[in-house]
Amino acid sequence: MNTIEEQRALEALYTTGLWLIDQNRLNDAARVFQAMMVCQPTDERGWLALGTCHEKMDNVKVAYSIFEAGRHAASPSARCEIARARAARALGNEDLALEAYDAAIAAAEAADDEQLQSLATMEREQDHVRI
Repeated sequence: MNTIEEQRALEALYTTGLWLIDQNRLNDAARVFQAMMVCQPTDERGWLALGTCHEKMDNVKVAYSIFEAGRHAASPSARCEIARARAARALGNEDLALEAYDAAIAAAEAADDEQLQSLATMEREQDHVRI
């Protein structure tokens, strides 16, 4: 397969997985996103979507682990860090949440993405208020 065909296949997997989530077929969607990650492990969308499937199935610990792996595979990934922070917060681990928000801010700064930096900063401050 050439690069254009690979990109089309990746987009088809992603679109299919999102459709399956919309249909509440979370296990099927998770399998699609796992295939996506095998094809392109550096694409943060696969990690984020697979983690989202597990969050929707009330498997927040699994989701956290997926976001943790995604932050390394798709590094730097401010989005995976934000998702990891949210999962850590849902698990009641404020220290991990703050660490992840700090990593998200640093990744967003490195990518010169002011929108993600602002989001991570805002969520971090909200999380910090709860502590």
